[in-house]
Amino acid sequence: MIIGFTGTQKGMTQYQKDMLLKVIELKKGTEFCTGDCIGSDKESVDIAFDFGIRVFTLFPLTDAKKRGWVFNEGRIYNNDNGQWYTITYKDEAIQVRWMPRKPYLERNKDLVDYVAWMIATPKEFKHSIRSGTWQTIRYSWKKKKDITIIEPIVRED
Repeated sequence: MIIGFTGTQKGMTQYQKDMLLKVIELKKGTEFCTGDCIGSDKESVDIAFDFGIRVFTLFPLTDAKKRGWVFNEGRIYNNDNGQWYTITYKDEAIQVRWMPRKPYLERNKDLVDYVAWMIATPKEFKHSIRSGTWQTIRYSWKKKKDITIIEPIVRED
């Protein structure tokens, strides 16, 4: 299954990370798609990789300062042409495709349109008009996509 992901630039809580792995396992993800951003996007790719996914489609931003994917000893790839590349990540060969760069809202819609299932990890418990994550959730609902929203619960152990 092709799984899409959206989340905050601030990163995920540990609960969100744990639940993301469980949802990827439950949905038997084979390809993982997300934005090319700092924070949750970067964290999510590591979780999907640790699960065993080796096929990634990334939807990069036009803002180079916010790009999060650093592969191959810190080199940032700028091959935003939609072609597949075999690269080495954590000493393993993976397939990666960077789609053309677009502004936040456009690339979020492209991501939702591409995938079979969305997973979202917002930083807020309730809807926020100024949140790209919530905008992506609302677009997923509009397109009648299946989506799992993982709330930012913080557990004290």
